[in-house]
Amino acid sequence: MTGKDVKIEVKQGDITNVQVVCKEPIKTIFADGLAGIGLVNNSVRMNFFEDKYNPATNELKRYIISRVSLNLDIFYSFVDILKQVKEDIESGTLVTKIEQDKGGKDGQ
Repeated sequence: MTGKDVKIEVKQGDITNVQVVCKEPIKTIFADGLAGIGLVNNSVRMNFFEDKYNPATNELKRYIISRVSLNLDIFYSFVDILKQVKEDIESGTLVTKIEQDKGGKDGQ
């Protein structure tokens, strides 16, 4: 499967409006929560989980579904960005702009 280029406006630290090119489709991970955080070789590792209920056994199990690993500098920047996003959500000023490339087959 081939993807198409997508331009995304991002804000990271003091850098704004950096063009990021990525390939679609991008895997979206839906997590129920954070299962743990660890520091390994100057990288922060965050494990995300999903809870699954089995009605036949009446059991709920927690499955680690993904891990994000960031070096410390990136992690600190990530935390700062998340703090700003939280403030923007609470104030009602969060706006996300995604501009998709309309080129390609059949203009889609």
